[in-house]
Amino acid sequence: MNLHRVLSTSAVALTAVLLSVGIQTFAYTAPSAGPTGGDADAPLNVGSSAQTKTGALSLSSTLGVTGTISANGGIQATQIQTTGSIQSLGKVIASSGAGNGFCLGSGTNCVTAWPALSLTAGSGVVLSPTTITRDSVGTISADTSYVQRRVSGTCTVGSSITAVAADGTVTCSKKMQTGTRTGLGAVTGLSMPDTTYVVALDPNGGSTDCRAAYATSKTTSGFSITAGDACTSVVYSWIAIDY
Repeated sequence: MNLHRVLSTSAVALTAVLLSVGIQTFAYTAPSAGPTGGDADAPLNVGSSAQTKTGALSLSSTLGVTGTISANGGIQATQIQTTGSIQSLGKVIASSGAGNGFCLGSGTNCVTAWPALSLTAGSGVVLSPTTITRDSVGTISADTSYVQRRVSGTCTVGSSITAVAADGTVTCSKKMQTGTRTGLGAVTGLSMPDTTYVVALDPNGGSTDCRAAYATSKTTSGFSITAGDACTSVVYSWIAIDY
């Protein structure tokens, strides 16, 4: 048998087998969608057009952004650093543990939970409820039994304030009234708050006894001028004051 012919025949057979396997392996596969459908996703690039990625995006290094990052899902990172602002329409979650949390300044002032809040009333303060915590809804007001409210009342001309209540209202009375009388006797027409008022007399002339005249029989509506002498022609100027 011719060896050369045997090898040639074997090579042809082997080539036929390999071609058969290749044709089966690289058989034609029809597209899964019609024209313009089923295209491969566009790669992320540095172009100016907006791009949307429907899957997750993982980075092993730093992501630098001078514009805005918009995510309908979530953004997860070991550290987010910005010179602008972070705005979330959902939740912002920071994991607890060493080195985690919300940090201010250089990153050393970090919290992993909201600080506890408890407010208890001090002097002159009324709390409702009596102890306010972070989740409380209540009021803080002044204790008017301890502090004086702003004075809101007024008195008419000729009268004065005799008392101020804790709520700022006032009590008025005519605490000082003046007049004259010729000679001794009764002075009427007063409107004093009580009978503890003081009367000062100024006799315009008269004897020593007239100058030493004094008021007696005091009522809220008047008093009497009394002296050791008759003092019938002396004109007394008087002031009635209630302290």
